[in-house]
This record gives sequence, C-alpha cells and structure tokens, in this order.
Amino acid sequence: MRLFKFRAAYQDKNGNCRDLDALRSSKLWFSKVNFLNDPYEGRSTYSFNNINDSLRKKVLTKYYERKGHSAVESKGMVKKEFKNPDASGNVDEFMSNNFLHFYASHLELISICSMSMAGSDDIFPPPLNSMMMWAHYANGFQGFCLEFDGKSLVESMRENGHAIDCFPIDYPENDELPIIDLRNYYKDYLDNGLRSTDSILKASSTKSRCWNYEREIRLIGDDGYNSYDVKALKAIYLPNKAPKFLIDSIDEFKKTQNLSFDIYVVELHSHKYAFGYRKLE
Repeated sequence: MRLFKFRAAYQDKNGNCRDLDALRSSKLWFSKVNFLNDPYEGRSTYSFNNINDSLRKKVLTKYYERKGHSAVESKGMVKKEFKNPDASGNVDEFMSNNFLHFYASHLELISICSMSMAGSDDIFPPPLNSMMMWAHYANGFQGFCLEFDGKSLVESMRENGHAIDCFPIDYPENDELPIIDLRNYYKDYLDNGLRSTDSILKASSTKSRCWNYEREIRLIGDDGYNSYDVKALKAIYLPNKAPKFLIDSIDEFKKTQNLSFDIYVVELHSHKYAFGYRKLE
C-alpha cells in the first residue's frame, strides 16, 4: 500500500522548519481530533431504535447495584420506578448524557496522522495529481510530499513502541452523519464491553464526500511525534515552485541518509491543467 503525506514546509522567523526537522528525525506528527480541519470532525447522530424496556430495566438495575444496593433491592426499586410513565425516557436521558461524556473522553484520547492512499496503480497516482492537495496541505504548491510503503511504515512504528491502528475514511454517498446505535452502549454498561469504542472509531473515520479527493487513511497512535524507520520512505516530491532552502535541504537529507529513495520535481503542464513529474538524478 502506497501512502502519501503532504507537508507545508513553513519556516519560522529564525529559519527553522518543523516539517524538515521531522523528516530528518524520521517522525510523523499525530494531532488531537480538535486540531483537525473538518468542522464535522467527530460528529455523529444517535439511535434509540433497538432499545426496549427490558434492556432499560437491566441497565437501571445495574445502576442501583453499583450504588451499593443488593440485587433484590435493585429489582424492587426498578419495578417501582417503571410505574412512572416517564421511566423509559428518564433512563434514555441518563444514558445518553453518560454516552456524550464517554464519547468526548474517547475523542480526547485519539491522536491522528492523516495520510492519503494511492488511487490507482499508476506510477504517479492520485493524490499526487490533486491540485487541491498541493494547495491545501503543501503551502500552495511550495511544500513537499512524502511517499511511504504503508506496510513498512506501520510495522516500523509498532516496532518502535507505538500502538498504531489504521482506519480508511468512509465517504458515504448519502452524505449523512454516522449513526451510533446506543443499544451497544447500554450493553457495554451491563458487561463492561468495548462495542461503543468500536462505534466511536467508525464514526471518527467517516467524512463528507466533499473531502473524498484526499483519499484519507488515518493512523491512530500516540499524541505528538511517532518515529518510523526511514527505510519506509520511498520517494519525495518537490514542486517546481519550491523555495531554494527546501530543495537544498531535501538534497542534503538524501545524501546524509545514503538511501535509495527517489526525488521528483512536480511541474506544471504547458497546455492543460495537469502535472508532470521529472526524476532528479
């Protein structure tokens, strides 16, 4: 699997460039969800459709037991509660509030490195030919793009002690928010299961179709920098508008690493909206 990572290569006022520093040290940055650029990041809707009073009574019984009541006492209290016609709604309100807190706390634990998957078997596949990717994530065609062997990248991160998972982004045709079945959360409440965690990860891997040009796959790992084996790096792509400091830095990096990855210059086509690719020898 070929994976691509576009970098802006901004320089600070002292001439330092975090993206180049990360490249030199063989590291990728993993961001918290609230720092990502999609305004719908982590958003979802919830369904109570598969929840009945039998399940609600079990949940309420478990609640009273956790408060220190015996099983017999808890069942009696639940029986009394459900004489109230609002009992079902009260349980749902309690559980939905609990779930919202649970959901938010899980999102705080997730750190993401967004990569792009190759869209074809071509030598220069999407997203390399996406003008929007170069514009949005490579400083308006002045940054650079890294190509990795995805399997080697993930395996090397795991070997370096990072707990890495991978989730390709789903772009649903109906453009509707992911739906989380709260029945799973009710069942987790009873047996301390992990069904809801899986649902949250799925919801966090769903985006609107307007983002599908990114062809995103998410690496879930430790917050901050995660290190990899530089041998997973297969190519670096530099636009012909790249500033001199960036070209010189990439050239120096390759010489110091003594590796066989390729460097390509991405050029503008003279007669149509398209890119060309020239290998640097």
